[in-house]
Amino acid sequence: MAEDGKPGAIGLVLLAVAFAVIAAGAAWRGHLSAEKMDEEIFAAAAAAALDVCVVGIVVQWYERRARVRERRLAMLEELSAIREKVRQAQLLLTAHRSAKTWTEQMRELIGLIPRLANLEEAGGPASLARAREDLGRLKDEYVQKHETIDGLNKQWDAIQQAAPLSMALVVSDTSPLIDTLNESVHAVRRQLE
Repeated sequence: MAEDGKPGAIGLVLLAVAFAVIAAGAAWRGHLSAEKMDEEIFAAAAAAALDVCVVGIVVQWYERRARVRERRLAMLEELSAIREKVRQAQLLLTAHRSAKTWTEQMRELIGLIPRLANLEEAGGPASLARAREDLGRLKDEYVQKHETIDGLNKQWDAIQQAAPLSMALVVSDTSPLIDTLNESVHAVRRQLE
């Protein structure tokens, strides 16, 4: 048995040998001649080995497909969580319209960059690169303008002017960041079908 509790290659070979021994025992008990017994043993062993090989290949293929599906499902869950975080930031920024909320949400969104990079490395959709780049640009805007915006308190119009990229990528009703994340989620869903 393999470490994961499933029969490995050695287990399958032992199974084939067991079939051959059973066939040989049945032939011997049936009082077959030596030549006939050799033919029967060889035929039974060959059939058993072929059966074991075919079953082993099918099982390996099925397990591989199951692992790929599990990885894609995990990727879909992570992408959905990231998309929901961006939607939540959009809602909070629009509802609160304050420098404090802008600062908090930009920090949250910047924290998504490594998560997107991990998904990208794991073979996620190509659109993830755009989303990661958009968040990288938000990070640059945050670094450059957080002190200015921090002093604006509840002056939403001034905040919008000071941080146009944030407004375009996150707050806008036609957020390209959310569109890109939607595209990524749909791409992974299509892979699962």
